[in-house]
Amino acid sequence: MKLIIQLLFLLLLPVIMFSQKSTDEVYKLYGKGIQNYYQQNYDSAIIYFADAIRLKPDLVSAYQYKGLSHFNIQKYNKAVKSFTEWIELDSTSSDAIKFRAVSFLKMKLFEYAALDFEKLIAIEPTNHLAYKELGLCYYYMRKYELSDLAYEQYIEKVKGDFETYFQKGLSNYYGLNYKKAVQDFTKVLELNPKYFSALDMRALSYFEYNMPEKACEDWKIAIEKGYKLSEENFTKHCK
Repeated sequence: MKLIIQLLFLLLLPVIMFSQKSTDEVYKLYGKGIQNYYQQNYDSAIIYFADAIRLKPDLVSAYQYKGLSHFNIQKYNKAVKSFTEWIELDSTSSDAIKFRAVSFLKMKLFEYAALDFEKLIAIEPTNHLAYKELGLCYYYMRKYELSDLAYEQYIEKVKGDFETYFQKGLSNYYGLNYKKAVQDFTKVLELNPKYFSALDMRALSYFEYNMPEKACEDWKIAIEKGYKLSEENFTKHCK
């Protein structure tokens, strides 16, 4: 029996040694990839991570850093491919979904980005930043009511973000909900009185809401504050 075990060990020894050598090579390549990544040598990092993946196709973190390397050199389509491979290995990874969503957003593929932000929110319902990005996606998709709802979820947690209130106002303005647009632009001005483009947009919202006196009052104030872009509308509608 002892002899049989010794013979089996001798037969398996080359396999064990090869496996150990292969594992050592994988992590050597991966380590060089990490080193190059943090030195911002992203092209070199990509090569090392790709070589590590060839030897170990289930090395999740290699897909992560390979994708981030592509992202950092603005090769977003290749970043999406790496993040998708990461998701195929771990479908519940919120980071993988988030990075892919942002890559789609950079590529202006708003429908795909929105789908990923929706998935991210399903995994992390308290991720308020995902709601903000989802609102932006819906805005560019011209789904203005959905955009407003997504922004509502965001500002419920982050109340002082006047730029998001402004973007929410634009969603409501272009979605023809002028009453809510006025409320949003008013909130912007409460948070940042010098945001004169919000004053101009509130005037437009008032005008469309059939309140021309209020509109002219806002345009007049904007002009007095030096906001030249309001002059055309003031001249057209208030004189």
